[in-house]
Amino acid sequence: MTPTRSTILRAALLGTVLALTFAGAARAQSRAPSEPEASARSAATLRGRHSLSLGVGLLASADVAPGVASVHGVAGGISYLYWPGAAVALEVSANAHAAEARSAVSASVTSLLFGVSWYPELSSAAVVRPYVGVAAGPYVGSEADGFRASASARSVLGARLGGGVDLFPTHALRLGVRGAYHLVPDFDAPVGSLESASGPQLSLEVGWVFGRGG
Repeated sequence: MTPTRSTILRAALLGTVLALTFAGAARAQSRAPSEPEASARSAATLRGRHSLSLGVGLLASADVAPGVASVHGVAGGISYLYWPGAAVALEVSANAHAAEARSAVSASVTSLLFGVSWYPELSSAAVVRPYVGVAAGPYVGSEADGFRASASARSVLGARLGGGVDLFPTHALRLGVRGAYHLVPDFDAPVGSLESASGPQLSLEVGWVFGRGG
């Protein structure tokens, strides 16, 4: 698909927010103490731990017209993370990309992604953790027609590239901002008015962190 002006503006906004976020995180890391015991605590904070998180998209747009309601952009999702090491997280996430409803006809696009993220050890501080990551998996477009009592689904494989910053204010709480771009081939036929799930993502996430770690 040819990028629209709206997509280009959203991507520019995404880049600006990420740049400011990473700059703030790096500044916070530079002010952190560097005692060896703090570094050991940092390594133990995430290694072997798990997290369940909910995300809310900040770039999703909603339109309501007579007989038609739609949401486009990553509206939100749920994710599970596991840190096998202090600097690496494995992730499984389910996301809602778009939804439309008109009369008895509805359409939606969702994804199920499997990914890995890397948390660079910028300092010994464990509270603020920037990361970069990649994920891939199926993007599924579904349509249901209540008049014809029919339903259809089609899927393509795509990828998400991006990163963000996680904040761990307590041992059991994760707050994060994620910026990413979804690279997805076009569906073989439009899903509602959507031909592809490609586009930017900017979201806020809150999660429960559990597990003893090590």
